[in-house]
Amino acid sequence: KRVSDKHKQPAIVLPPDIRALGHMLVEKMWVIAGIVAIFTAAGFFYAIRLPKLYEATATVQVEADRQTLMKVENRKSEEPANEAILKTIEQNLRSPALALRLIRHPEVKADPAFLRGIARPASEEHLSAALSSAITARVRPGTRLVDVTVEDESPAMAQKLARPLVQEFLLSSAAWRVAVGHD
Repeated sequence: KRVSDKHKQPAIVLPPDIRALGHMLVEKMWVIAGIVAIFTAAGFFYAIRLPKLYEATATVQVEADRQTLMKVENRKSEEPANEAILKTIEQNLRSPALALRLIRHPEVKADPAFLRGIARPASEEHLSAALSSAITARVRPGTRLVDVTVEDESPAMAQKLARPLVQEFLLSSAAWRVAVGHD
């Protein structure tokens, strides 16, 4: 034997099934490439046809109750309660009842850009459900800030809805506090 034969790497021998699969993939490469091209084009055209959505965000700062800040020894037990309060506010900002109050605003109701995709006349419940699905509220971790975001196909309408939504929430919260204070 020659020296070069000793140092030759042995060829990897694949089982016949794997070899046949490899040959089949090479032979059908044009079919695979065609399928990939068709799905890529379909995804591209789908993305083009989607309506553009714009977001407007308003931020609500939740004030801490002064009584809870004075109690240092009970601080650990108050943190879950404060988190629960923030989550409650977050859920109230997304509530259909708040959306319904916003829908009843004359300047929102009269605007033709308001929920353009919904055929008119539509019930207040239907409009409220559609508006509620366009509203998101998230508590910023580690803060007392809640971001309220409204999505719409019109940037002006998204902005027009975000501010009054927070104002309606603040008005309803103030009315609730006054009602509780009188009880």
